[in-house]
Amino acid sequence: MDVLIGVIITFLVVIWCSISSTSCRSTAGAKQIVRVIVIIIGVISLLKYIAVSIRAALHRRRAKPPGSVCSAATLLPEDGRPTADPS
Repeated sequence: MDVLIGVIITFLVVIWCSISSTSCRSTAGAKQIVRVIVIIIGVISLLKYIAVSIRAALHRRRAKPPGSVCSAATLLPEDGRPTADPS
């Protein structure tokens, strides 16, 4: 829910900045540059929110439910060979 609120706020800020830049008294080229910069910053911010939500979803998938039993296969390294005993 927090991600959705952040995305909506970012979208509204980008729209507001784009509208504000058109009402400023400057040349057409400067307005276009400001619009492009605002859109780039907005897209980067939205990608940040998407990355955070994907990372959270992956973390939830990897988390084991409470009380789950660990099997011997999860204790072995990826190649399946046991490691040497340090003692």
